[in-house]
Amino acid sequence: MTNNDYLLVGVILSFLSSMATLAWMIYIQKNKLPVENRKTESDTDLAQASTAESYARAADIQARRFIEIAKRLEDAERRIDDLERREKDYNLMIDDLKDWVERLCHQIQMLGSVPVEMRKRAPR
Repeated sequence: MTNNDYLLVGVILSFLSSMATLAWMIYIQKNKLPVENRKTESDTDLAQASTAESYARAADIQARRFIEIAKRLEDAERRIDDLERREKDYNLMIDDLKDWVERLCHQIQMLGSVPVEMRKRAPR
């Protein structure tokens, strides 16, 4: 016999062994006493309930995290809206000041004087 033949025999024996074990388990399951069946069913129900409870706890934790993130997002959106509003107000103020400076320079020039040059500040 070659190595392939031994391998094939080993696979067949493993398969037959698995099938025999499966058949034995099915036979035992069908021939259990009613008390054992009820115990097995209650154990299964308990395991399912425990699993469902752990999933519910995990879902609750995730829901709380989602709510916290949603609150943070709402706060950030409010701050952004406030900053945008303030930026708009500042831009309007800058436009008003530019207009006022132009009129003031024109007034100074009409009085026969030269306005001083603007002093620029270094960026912060």
